[in-house]
Amino acid sequence: MKNLIHLLLISLLIFNCTREKSPLSPEDNTPVGEGEIYSVYSMVTNKMFIWENTKQVVVRDSTVTHNIDAQSEYLTEHLPQLDAALIADFNNQNTKRKPLKKIPGLNAHCALFSDAEMEEIFNGGGWWPEFYKRYPKSSGLTDFSSVGFSNDGKTALLYASSMQGGLAGAGYMILLEKTDQWHIVKSLMLWIS
Repeated sequence: MKNLIHLLLISLLIFNCTREKSPLSPEDNTPVGEGEIYSVYSMVTNKMFIWENTKQVVVRDSTVTHNIDAQSEYLTEHLPQLDAALIADFNNQNTKRKPLKKIPGLNAHCALFSDAEMEEIFNGGGWWPEFYKRYPKSSGLTDFSSVGFSNDGKTALLYASSMQGGLAGAGYMILLEKTDQWHIVKSLMLWIS
């Protein structure tokens, strides 16, 4: 009996030390590294939020949370490439806000915008004129969700929005694929003001 218990314990130890982690396991929250995540942010920003006269991009210093369960029928109708694993990882990555760093590889300067600054400018009465005084020649304020990835790390999904004024902005779900580099497959507008 003692030998059987020892054999079971050794088998469990060997199994736990040799098994591969699932790409979406809690210990390894995403199948790709931080560099890939910022490559997605960089590509989306350069393609969608930097315009001809943009000198700087202002990005919120933390992600926004966005869950697509309620919209998944609408999204799968307009983004048929979505699969359940990609949607699940997107939702898993977006359960809480995460800090963001300055996005590398942009065609304009990147400035980070904090919640304290949001409070100061928009609740302090300065509104958009104050924002543009602090961030001249910017493309407004950009928000990103965390990025969800497919199990193989070659498809990505994120929510992004950009506001340029009280009634000037839009929010999108963006589907990307990676061959040599990331490229946008489709951006689906969810709202506009």
